[in-house]
Amino acid sequence: LKGTVSILVDRRAAEEEANAAKRAADDAERAAERDQLAKLRTENEELTKKVKEFSEKQTQLFEAKLTMKSQLGDIREELGIKNKELAELQLATEELRRENADLKASAELRSEARPMYERGSSGDGGRRLFLGCW
Repeated sequence: LKGTVSILVDRRAAEEEANAAKRAADDAERAAERDQLAKLRTENEELTKKVKEFSEKQTQLFEAKLTMKSQLGDIREELGIKNKELAELQLATEELRRENADLKASAELRSEARPMYERGSSGDGGRRLFLGCW
């Protein structure tokens, strides 16, 4: 009986030793999983931070783009007004050139006709046709 008890005690000790080893292995596995989970959380936080920064930069760029488009629209509108004013000035300049050319032509006609006239006396107030004889 003593031998049987000794075998049972040895068996029980072996089972307890196996259970302890299994618990130690399970604990080590859980510790490794906790470490891995902690690393993943840290990575996730870093990636979340980077995504947030990228999103903020993207928003800033979008706002800058809208501002630039608005400014470009204002510039185009002002340029359109300036182009219209320039076209009006060009038309006015062309009209003045025509008037100037007309005035020059009129002055030339008068200067060609002038030798045929002579200045009248102070009493007649005008010009007399110069007939070439006195």
